[in-house]
Amino acid sequence: MKIPVIIHRYDKTERFIKARSVVCFIVLGLIISATALLGQAYEAHIVNVTAEICNFSETRTIGYWKNHPYAYSNFLSVFLGDMEIPDLDTAQDVFDVKANFMDDMLRAQLLAMKFNIAQFGIGQYVPEGQVKTLNQIVEEADNLLKDPNASREELERLKDILDKANNLHQISYCSETSLPKPIVDVTYPDGGEEWFLIHPAYFEPGLNDHQITWTATNPNGSDNDLRIDIWFCDKSGNECLVQVADNIENTGTYTWDVPWDDYRLRTHQARILIVAADVSNPAIQAWDKSKRNFKITALTELETMDLLGIVPPEEDPEKGKKDK
Repeated sequence: MKIPVIIHRYDKTERFIKARSVVCFIVLGLIISATALLGQAYEAHIVNVTAEICNFSETRTIGYWKNHPYAYSNFLSVFLGDMEIPDLDTAQDVFDVKANFMDDMLRAQLLAMKFNIAQFGIGQYVPEGQVKTLNQIVEEADNLLKDPNASREELERLKDILDKANNLHQISYCSETSLPKPIVDVTYPDGGEEWFLIHPAYFEPGLNDHQITWTATNPNGSDNDLRIDIWFCDKSGNECLVQVADNIENTGTYTWDVPWDDYRLRTHQARILIVAADVSNPAIQAWDKSKRNFKITALTELETMDLLGIVPPEEDPEKGKKDK
């Protein structure tokens, strides 16, 4: 019995198909390799881009910081040379400088710049016409203030540099990626409310208690890692000079026993401001104000009696007869 032998012959068409398949595999391999290299290059590009963020930042003047103590209260205490600035009152004294002594004028500009650096993270910025960063200029000013033999000319030179930098307002600045700020929202009072303050003649504990509520979210961790400052503002939120609470926990609510005899609080243009700051890095902070004005009214004795439903004592009729 003969076993058939099958011989497979390739014709031209089959040889072409096979050759084309080989070429396709080679091309596909090249594409995959190129894609991998491009991917690595793209990732490297992303790393370079996200390592630094270049955008607009700010500086603010002595006048701004003087009128917005809530914006820098979390940055205290600081030193100006050998002088410690531990609290708001001392900072205000520095800003209330008179143009008599050059070292005092330098301290005021230096304090404003330290707040600008803390708030906006611009310490590595090099002002136009300078070769030193703001951090280096600040260090030079601190050292000069420590020198009892510093000349007026040296003090004035640094004062002028810092003054110019504090008045730049907007700068283009590249800095390392910073952490996002908290998200804050004042929920009460948020506008249109009226708070009545009971007259001291009829005051009892709790009668002048008023609730303040807010939400504060920490995008960098637990909301419990935020600390809260509360400020009372007048003039539709443009003057926030009365601190209600300092460095309290982020509970979302605070009871304020509003003093009847503080005349700064009697206004129809009141707003509440909430500042939330990261407990480990106070420079990561944000704030929010009431969206609209609310009223605080200090009641007279008669108004208090009317509000509480107290009936005035009637005149003694016997006393009236005797008077006749």
